[in-house]
Amino acid sequence: MFYAITLVPSYLAVVPALIKESAPWWTYLAGVVAPIVFFLGVALALLLLPGTITNAVIPGGGGAAENSSLDMARVEEAAVALLAIYLFFRGVSDAGYWIARLKVYYLMVDSRSLLPAPALMPGDFAGIAATGLQLILAIVLFFGARGLVGLKNRLRGR
Repeated sequence: MFYAITLVPSYLAVVPALIKESAPWWTYLAGVVAPIVFFLGVALALLLLPGTITNAVIPGGGGAAENSSLDMARVEEAAVALLAIYLFFRGVSDAGYWIARLKVYYLMVDSRSLLPAPALMPGDFAGIAATGLQLILAIVLFFGARGLVGLKNRLRGR
């Protein structure tokens, strides 16, 4: 929730440029509204439904008698999966930002055809590549959590 609230000013800073360049409606949605609503929705779900989410991630962890026999490997898998979910939500939010930013950039370049502009700035390319890698890493971590924990246990000799 903190991440969504702290990003509101940076997302709202895009609005004047969108209005000035008369961008299509989906650019507002992708660049300003969707990332904020997305993170607030996830934050509210985590705050309001912690038991449901915990029981879904760690099956059999609901009763007091079962908690004593809970395998630590399952808890580690849940922690890796939670990290993957966090990275995925950040990546989706960043992807919306990059879509809106590139749309505004191309609108500005097309409307001010004074100087030839590069198709993609180096910093933008690096940000898009980092967002893509973040999404790929999130998917690999989420589906490979059990294998990653098993590899760690084998390397430690457990």
